[in-house]
Amino acid sequence: MGDFVNQRIPTADKDDLTNRISWFSTQIALRWKRCHRNKIYFLNKHEIWLNEFVYKSKCQSTFQRHAEKPSRKNTREFSDVSARTRRRRTQELVSHHSPAELAFATQSGYTKRGKRNVAFVIKKDASTGENGRISLLNLPN
Repeated sequence: MGDFVNQRIPTADKDDLTNRISWFSTQIALRWKRCHRNKIYFLNKHEIWLNEFVYKSKCQSTFQRHAEKPSRKNTREFSDVSARTRRRRTQELVSHHSPAELAFATQSGYTKRGKRNVAFVIKKDASTGENGRISLLNLPN
């Protein structure tokens, strides 16, 4: 099958070709199962799709439409995930930025959302260090 697809799409590299074949075989399997493994029903229902994909060499556009679908990765809100997932998602931020930069970014975010008290506490905590004490009585209104 790889030779057949490669003849139809000569510019495809090996990885791209492998992805196309994988996607095509998965689509065939899903559609075959939905048709209850009935050949006549499968061919009647999916004849246009098969002709478009195989014989008219439109697999390029079909594959691209599939590849452009948004990823489901990181679709859950940050507040809804576990501590382990939060650590994994923020690992790159922590490794590339200093604590002062992260504290300032956090402070700016809270200020933009109108949470001035939280931003003030973060600012004071960042300026006094980890061992310093913050007086919560001096919060701005």
